[in-house]
Amino acid sequence: MRATTAKTKGKTNSRRRTTTKVPQKPNSVEERLSVLEQTVLAQGAFQGLSKTEFSGISEKTSTQDRDFEVLGGRVDTLDKKVDVLDKKVDTLDKKVDALDEKVDALDEKVDTLDKKVDKNFEETDKKFVAIDERFDGIDKRLDGIDVRLDGIDVRLDRMDVRLDGIDVRLDRMDGRFDGIDVSLVSINASIASFESRMGTIGNSIGAITEKSVAIIADKLVAACGHMLSEGWAVERNRRIYDADNYPRAEIDVLIKDQGNYWAVEVKSTATSGDVARHAERIQRLLKELKATDREFKQLVGIVVGWKINKAAIAQAIEEGFYIFELDPEEDNLIIVSKSPDNFKPKKFTL
Repeated sequence: MRATTAKTKGKTNSRRRTTTKVPQKPNSVEERLSVLEQTVLAQGAFQGLSKTEFSGISEKTSTQDRDFEVLGGRVDTLDKKVDVLDKKVDTLDKKVDALDEKVDALDEKVDTLDKKVDKNFEETDKKFVAIDERFDGIDKRLDGIDVRLDGIDVRLDRMDVRLDGIDVRLDRMDGRFDGIDVSLVSINASIASFESRMGTIGNSIGAITEKSVAIIADKLVAACGHMLSEGWAVERNRRIYDADNYPRAEIDVLIKDQGNYWAVEVKSTATSGDVARHAERIQRLLKELKATDREFKQLVGIVVGWKINKAAIAQAIEEGFYIFELDPEEDNLIIVSKSPDNFKPKKFTL
């Protein structure tokens, strides 16, 4: 007898297989006859049988013995098939056990998921409760806003009344502004006339200053350490021409003596910008003199003004220009040098 047990979830299944019992058969026909004979004699059932009758019984017994052999072979084959089937059932039991374990694991995961879902639903419910509370608060605030808007409406009505009064006042002011506009036109015309006169006066002052510098040109050059010869000359508003004979710049006062030139920039109030522009004009003049004057020796820059600020002085020193201030004294002009004692001018030569 053989038994196989498969354990599943909380239950035990058992299977039992019984092997068919095969009758023991004699080893030979003689043994079979001997046993049969003993049996017959012991029972006394076949006393008085002849040899012929006994032989017939023996043949039948032999036939039965062969039947027993055939039956035994078939039983052995069936037993082997049952063994194979039993092994398959054992394998199936193992697979069922493995499947049970997987189902148990899946059950645990499902239980965990259920717990998480329950927790999420609880948290979601709490959030919805909080949102409901916030909406309740918003509703209350909106009610308060409605009340405030009602008050604003009342105030706007009052403001409309006040604006109507302001409109009346503005209409009155428009009339006054019309008169003011007329006055402003007259004032602007006066200012324009004044500016025109100031420009004319400025030009006159500039022209007078340039003329004054031209008159004292010999003193100016002497202050630069040079004594003019008898053939020296001075030119006011000296224009500088380009290659196409088009005037590009102008020197306020140009002093010439035997190939030596002094280019003078004259300003009421000289600034660093005036000095920088004078430097550009000197470069243009230098190019022209080199091309037109065979006696050209050198060119020196000078800046003269009634007032010269510190930035202009520093710029003139950097450019290598002499710089002087004019100081009126009775009928004479005093030249005051603003260049340092050890100043060395830049001389533009060939």
